[in-house]
Amino acid sequence: MEKLLRHLLLIITLGAFAGSAVPCARAADKKEARPMAVAPPPPMPQKVIVPRGRKVEIPLRIYGRQNEALRYLIKTPPAHGKLSSVREVGRETSAVAYEPPDDLAITADRFTFSVQSTAGVSAPVEVTIAIIDQPAQLAVPESVDFGELLAGGTATKSLELANRGGGLAQGELLVEPPWKIEGPCKYRLGAGELTNFKLTFAPTDGGQFRGEIRYTSDRDHSTALRGSSQAPISAEPAAVVLGSQPDSPLRVGGFEIVNRTPEARTFTLTAGARLHVEKSISVPAGGRVSVPVSAHAVDMEAIEDAVRVEQAGFVLRVPVKAPKVGPILRVASGNIILGRVEATRGAQTVIEVENGGGTVARVTGEISAPFLLPESTFDVAPGEKKQVPLVLQPGSAGRYRTWLKFKGPQLATVELQIEAELVGTPAATAGRQVAKATPKPREEDPAELPPWMPDPDVVRAIKITDLAPTSATILWPADLNEAARYRIERLMLTRDTAHALRKAWIEIPKTTFARDGARWSARLIGLQPQQSQTVRVVPLDAQGGAGQPLFMLDFFTPEKRTAGLLKIGLFQWLLAGLVVCLAITAWKRLRHSLTESPSGF
Repeated sequence: MEKLLRHLLLIITLGAFAGSAVPCARAADKKEARPMAVAPPPPMPQKVIVPRGRKVEIPLRIYGRQNEALRYLIKTPPAHGKLSSVREVGRETSAVAYEPPDDLAITADRFTFSVQSTAGVSAPVEVTIAIIDQPAQLAVPESVDFGELLAGGTATKSLELANRGGGLAQGELLVEPPWKIEGPCKYRLGAGELTNFKLTFAPTDGGQFRGEIRYTSDRDHSTALRGSSQAPISAEPAAVVLGSQPDSPLRVGGFEIVNRTPEARTFTLTAGARLHVEKSISVPAGGRVSVPVSAHAVDMEAIEDAVRVEQAGFVLRVPVKAPKVGPILRVASGNIILGRVEATRGAQTVIEVENGGGTVARVTGEISAPFLLPESTFDVAPGEKKQVPLVLQPGSAGRYRTWLKFKGPQLATVELQIEAELVGTPAATAGRQVAKATPKPREEDPAELPPWMPDPDVVRAIKITDLAPTSATILWPADLNEAARYRIERLMLTRDTAHALRKAWIEIPKTTFARDGARWSARLIGLQPQQSQTVRVVPLDAQGGAGQPLFMLDFFTPEKRTAGLLKIGLFQWLLAGLVVCLAITAWKRLRHSLTESPSGF
């Protein structure tokens, strides 16, 4: 019964709930039938990147589409940059232009906007802006050339700077005298902007000038500056070095005063006591005048002084230097004629050589045979007079004429003509015994000798080469004679039965001749070692007849060297043999004792 009551109570409760739910559903149906309010379209927030120095357009739009004209409203302007007024782009879109600030420390900005439709104004949304700095590219000229102008004048040129990159190029121009920037030296260039500066070149002195312009915003680039100027009054050359001739102690030089002004000027010149210069000189307008400078002839020491050029407060100093006077060689006598001299005795004289310079003279003398300088190289101190011996050697009778030359470093060559005649009676040949193996000597004929010896330059072309103890080669120019055949003769000196000196020329046999272009050569063999040789070259005609001798040569054959073992004497050989025998005997005894020993020791 109790269980039945519970079921009835549950049915009653459910029925009551269902009855109350029907009015609620009807009420809900009535509420849905009412018209709902329409909201404005939501605007679209944005994130924008803007390069500094550029004005960027930012679009304003909504999510989705709205079939009506929309109006965009800026609610909060940017805190740093500049924002233009809203510009309508389409029925549902608009745009604004944003310009970032120049302050490099500001890298972000923002503003907000809303959209207005027939439904009302939307909530504002934010546009965030990231400001980036693109590297500026400063464009500057590589160089500026101002050419040449007169010192004290000025020249001006325009200098253009441009920013070919992005961002902001901001800095200062740095330049040093004689250049300067007229007006402000600072620049501030946005992307694509340019500016001009006035650059002035104002030299106060003459010369070549080089400089540069540096830019603080771009340390890697600079502009080279070039210019030159001439002083209104100058000296050319700016310094003077006095020089002298090799045979004179007088040192001279000079310079020019150049007047580039439009007026004639008269200058006063002064110098030290060791220099000689004009006291005054006038130079026409735009002209130049030479100024000679010299040192005193008796002054031979080094000089370091200056010439002062003055005029109405203007002073120009021209340095002058002069090295010490070099050696100056003088010979007291002129040409030397020794006259007739006995051929077997020769002669000797003395030549006085003086050094009239300021430094030691190193002198070398040259002369051809039969003359000889015993001291061919010698020194002469400043102011010294040296006695130099000259020897005429005994030789073949005849007349001789040649040149004596004195020369050396820093010296002018001094030449003297030397003449002499060797005389003597040729010895008779009657009764002279001649070995069969010796060629028959030819009697001396003074007429066959040349009247004088060749010039020393020709003598130097005549050489002895390949000199050995028993052989030698003679070389001489082919243009000394037109002969196609020659023979070489050697001077032989003997005494006859009366003990009189006798000389004769004997042909050297087995001589080999050859012509190589412009030079003849004769190879001599069969000579005696370690002996003085006097030979001469004789041309032959087509029939073999002897002509006038070309020249005569003196040389000395060297000693004939022998092998070292051949120089060992008999005693040394015997001593060496004894040592060998003793060594062999000692070895045999030692070997015998080792063989007989039982232990082998």
